Amino acid sequence: MSFVVIVDPIDAEHVIHVQAPLSPRALNFMAAGMAAAISSSMYNPLDCLKVRWQVRSSTLGSSEGSLVSFGYNIVKREGLMNGLWKPGVGAQAWGMGLSSGIRFACYEPFRNALVGEHGEKSHGHMVLAGLSAGCIGYIITTPFHLLKTTMQAQLESPQRRPYIHDFITGMQQIVQKQGFASLYRGAIPLSSRGALFTAGQLVGYDGCKTMSRDAGY
Repeated sequence: MSFVVIVDPIDAEHVIHVQAPLSPRALNFMAAGMAAAISSSMYNPLDCLKVRWQVRSSTLGSSEGSLVSFGYNIVKREGLMNGLWKPGVGAQAWGMGLSSGIRFACYEPFRNALVGEHGEKSHGHMVLAGLSAGCIGYIITTPFHLLKTTMQAQLESPQRRPYIHDFITGMQQIVQKQGFASLYRGAIPLSSRGALFTAGQLVGYDGCKTMSRDAGY
């Protein structure tokens, strides 16, 4: 059976037909999710450094030296892997991978639904589709982002005794102690940021591509 594979992840006009066991939307989900999971895992040390720096500064009332010296001391004392790379990397990869997969899988269907069967897409359609896809993607993955930040921030607690060692048991501990709803603390600002980020990202790409194509490039 022949399936359509989308070459451009958000433009169904450029397609090729190949034998594939998955639908175009599923392929878009997997491609975007894997790319985001890998890239977010690679920059996790920077994200961990940012969170630990913010927590340390707020806890002490003032920062200890510069950000560079703070990071250097962490690496010297704990090592790069244990101090900056490992904390929250699993939750980071799952959170960013799933949110990106959902956003890219939802954007085109949302945009096309707004345009209609015989309409012509506009920047307004792109903005609304991007806002909707981004909001949904980040609301669903809020627990992963919460666990990622918690696992990184706890390293700067006064006791310096992490109570969450991995994001699976971490979710279980939070649900047992604070209830299931606590996994969605911060969902509104996170999804709002994700909606704006997705709208800007996809409108910039989709809009520039459409204008370039209309101009003959």
